[in-house]
Amino acid sequence: MSTSGTLLDIQNFCVAVPLYAEFPVDDTDSSAVYALITKAASIDCLCVDCDQPSVFLGGPHDIEVVDYQFRLRDRIFTRDFFCSRVHDHWVYFHFRLKDQVLSKIGQSPSMADISESELRPYRKVLTIPL
Repeated sequence: MSTSGTLLDIQNFCVAVPLYAEFPVDDTDSSAVYALITKAASIDCLCVDCDQPSVFLGGPHDIEVVDYQFRLRDRIFTRDFFCSRVHDHWVYFHFRLKDQVLSKIGQSPSMADISESELRPYRKVLTIPL
């Protein structure tokens, strides 16, 4: 099952895909996985430190390639992004590629914290008095 449509969208893969969701990959996906690991990118999400939606920027990452070719070998990697408003504010996403299955295995801040900005307009309605 090819996943390149999902893998190419780093925004959704980092911010919307739940932890431990599994995405089988094969050799046809190797360039998309390579881009996920190495390509400079930006994502939109709540900066929990600024308490505002922000654009987070992530620079390129160098990784070792064998014979000038990327291989889908088992690895753990992190993508980190800094807030474009305040460069000391960061978000981190941790991924595992094992047995040709890619999954997000961790993130900081949590998905609940990042998703809070989407829930703000409904907070008064969702709050139930005890």
